[in-house]
Amino acid sequence: MTTSNYDHHNNNRRAEILYAELSSHFSSSGRRSGGETFLSEKQARMNKLSAILDELTTAKKKRDDDGSGRTPIDINASIAIAKKLIEREGGESNEEEDDAIEKRHFGYSILQRLLSSSTPTPAARESEEEAMVKNEFMNIISNELQLTSRGGSKVPYPLKSKVAQITAEFIKREGSTAWIAFSETIARMLRSTDAYECELGAIIARYVAEDVALHSDEVFADNVRDLLGGMTQTIGEVTRAMREAWERHFSSSSNNNNNFASLEMQKASENCALAVLEAVSVYAEWAPLVPLVRSGLVDICCVALLVRLILFVPLFSRLFFTSRVLKRKASRAAGDDTQSFGSTI
Repeated sequence: MTTSNYDHHNNNRRAEILYAELSSHFSSSGRRSGGETFLSEKQARMNKLSAILDELTTAKKKRDDDGSGRTPIDINASIAIAKKLIEREGGESNEEEDDAIEKRHFGYSILQRLLSSSTPTPAARESEEEAMVKNEFMNIISNELQLTSRGGSKVPYPLKSKVAQITAEFIKREGSTAWIAFSETIARMLRSTDAYECELGAIIARYVAEDVALHSDEVFADNVRDLLGGMTQTIGEVTRAMREAWERHFSSSSNNNNNFASLEMQKASENCALAVLEAVSVYAEWAPLVPLVRSGLVDICCVALLVRLILFVPLFSRLFFTSRVLKRKASRAAGDDTQSFGSTI
């Protein structure tokens, strides 16, 4: 057996062992106890899960130098384990469903850590293996966006947020090309009549803007310039989709409230409208004022603020974000933010 085949065999064997350990940790039957024993077991379990997460997501070079004598897990094996963990299984009991949620959350954490810990390679110098890994991430993200959107109320917010974070992390890593590729999907999600799908699109738009436009010190300047350039190319389409989303789901929320519709649908519309406002609030920090105003977002914020004040509906979080958008727009128009966005790219 050649050295490469031997390493590959050891790598697969180690990956199988880690997956078996993870499966046992996500089994309710393996952690039923009480009192101090339960607390000590819970702490030991969390420590073990953290150690496994580190082993699966630490850069290969660092793992080679850690002196443990273990064959490092390559990124393909880590992705394969994550894909197994995020697989959906039907027909679980409530207890099994809790385990499945925890498994999926851990799988998403593996993917997020892999994306944030690796440095992207320019396409011109990208190896065949790196290109395959990138395509695998794109396929996983596209699939998870579809499944999470269809899941509706069955998908807890922590999982929905994780899917949005992974998408934003991939876009941030790959730059304008990835943003332009996903922006059409995000705009379509924002225009969806389904409140859950629209909310997911708004969360992704917000995370990308927060990670890159507001916290640009966290990534290389060239990456920021490249990604912001891509975001300005699509600013009109995305902000118009945000306006349509806000109008649709703000109206749905108000109508559901007046017509005593199902509590679930009312809550979904309210959450969606709030997610859109949060995204708009972040865009108001950096987006060029002309397309922002042309999109109609400023007008609908004024209308929403007026309607809520007249009706005395106590949705203070929504009023807060609406007024914050208007405040930022007014301060920039007055010259507090004199440097145009276009001059930075």
